[in-house]
Amino acid sequence: MKRLVTLALLLPLPVAAQAAGEGQGRVSSMVTIPAGSFMPQYGGMEAHVSAFELDVVPVTAEEYSAFVESHPEWRRSNVKRVFADAGYLSSWDSDTEPGRGGKPGRPATELSWFGARSYCEAQGKRLPSVAEWEFAALASETRANAFRDSDFNREVLSLYTARQVDDLPAVGSTYRNYHGVWDLHGVVWEWVEDYGSVLLSGAGRADTALDRGLFCASGSVGATDIGNYAAFLRYSFRASVNAAYSGRLMGFRCARSLPETRQ
Repeated sequence: MKRLVTLALLLPLPVAAQAAGEGQGRVSSMVTIPAGSFMPQYGGMEAHVSAFELDVVPVTAEEYSAFVESHPEWRRSNVKRVFADAGYLSSWDSDTEPGRGGKPGRPATELSWFGARSYCEAQGKRLPSVAEWEFAALASETRANAFRDSDFNREVLSLYTARQVDDLPAVGSTYRNYHGVWDLHGVVWEWVEDYGSVLLSGAGRADTALDRGLFCASGSVGATDIGNYAAFLRYSFRASVNAAYSGRLMGFRCARSLPETRQ
């Protein structure tokens, strides 16, 4: 991974962005993640994931800007506080102009779960589930499931701890995994749809009436791999936020069910 990460970071920004299928004002391209099963960090039972599509890169500030242009209810001066806290798009120069120098390809951040979900719905997509996101994030550059690869887990942890809130990298700047997805680790924390699912039983996960407060507890009890510190960071962070939270490292990407699995 070190060699690939170094190469990606050395690429000129437009090349790296094109490699990730990204462009200003364009909706991110997607790749298909095949069906499979894995043992999640929490939950106590194997999870099965149906094949689905996932954005190649996180949604960019330019893309979210285009969304709020056409959906004025999501501009920071209009959004209701029940759907986004005071941090929502707080660093933007205006309602529709991203701030922080407007760096091309910067990921969209300071977004609530409600805003992220509405953006995805406007694109005919949805947020990925916890299981889908974690399943896709198991892939290294060369393996679909690198769960037991200690070198990969160390590299992922180093990407998490190297992030700087005031200088986020452009999308497409970490590494491209086995499925063709960039930046699942090391750029932003990413919202997912069913944020309370790990607290539910196997039957409860299918109960769409359960729309609970975010994510799961993050202690080591019940964890499938107590050495996977990056996973502990994810679950700990998820447990600390609510749906209106709009943190400076909080971004997202969209997913889409394949035709045979759409409801």
